[in-house]
Amino acid sequence: MSKKTAGYGNPAVHNATPPTYADLEEGALQIDANGNLLVSGSITASNPSVGTTGAAAPASATEAGATYNTAPPTPANGQLVSLQADSSGNLKTVSGGSGATADQVQGNIASGSADSGNPVKVGGKVNATLPTLADQQRGDLQVGTRGALYVQLVDGNGINLSTVASAADAGNLSNAFKVQSIGKLYNGTTEDLARGNTEVSILTSGARTTTQTGADQTNVNARGLDVILDVTNAGTGSVTVEIDGKDPVSGKYYPLLTGAAVTSNSTNIYRVYPGLTASANAVANDILPRTWRVVVTANNANSVTYSVGATLVL
Repeated sequence: MSKKTAGYGNPAVHNATPPTYADLEEGALQIDANGNLLVSGSITASNPSVGTTGAAAPASATEAGATYNTAPPTPANGQLVSLQADSSGNLKTVSGGSGATADQVQGNIASGSADSGNPVKVGGKVNATLPTLADQQRGDLQVGTRGALYVQLVDGNGINLSTVASAADAGNLSNAFKVQSIGKLYNGTTEDLARGNTEVSILTSGARTTTQTGADQTNVNARGLDVILDVTNAGTGSVTVEIDGKDPVSGKYYPLLTGAAVTSNSTNIYRVYPGLTASANAVANDILPRTWRVVVTANNANSVTYSVGATLVL
């Protein structure tokens, strides 16, 4: 190989003795005998800009690249350490986790644990035609053109819910998306759930010798009621049913309907409802107030076995 001096075609030159230049003089780049570019200074562990793995970090450091270690280092607090790569040269990153997944990016709180820390924002993808994924495939979150997230509603067994085009006879509504509305009625202070016809147990069957005063009952939206006295063992006793309303101001009770004395085994119906034809001791043309009760009066001290139930009617 012939020797050439530096020029436009030779950007660097090897000099056994590097030249010395005065201020503002121009000179060629210098290379060693093997063609390696010479740079000023030296890179050693004692250089203040270079650190050694495991040593205290210098005030300023230049470190690039990553190191593959079959056993990653465990530096102490404040020590400088090389970036770590796997055997393929891929840079390792760690964000929480443990065990086999310790070098994967993941959250800092395990599933089912109490949340803490700052949330990580996630994004979605707009697709004019939504993708179809196979079992166990990973997919992007799908969003609309305004960023709204697409969701698929499922039932408790994970079965997709569907919409129903028309509620035709014999249609299968088992997986249909159902919307339920709950009616509420204001009672002057709070709200009550609207009721349908409601059944109430006033007194369970039992032998009694004294007058029984039932607890106050609350009527939400019924217009009237049926009260049923079922006597199964009258013996020589006698009882009379009375249905009362309650004055919300004084707390006093007033009779809506009073039945006749019952002295035999029988099932007796007492009815209060607006618009009915009144019948003495059996039917009252009246409305049922919000608070009402049933009283069964013992006309003598002899035992009578009976029960009392009621049905509130809209």
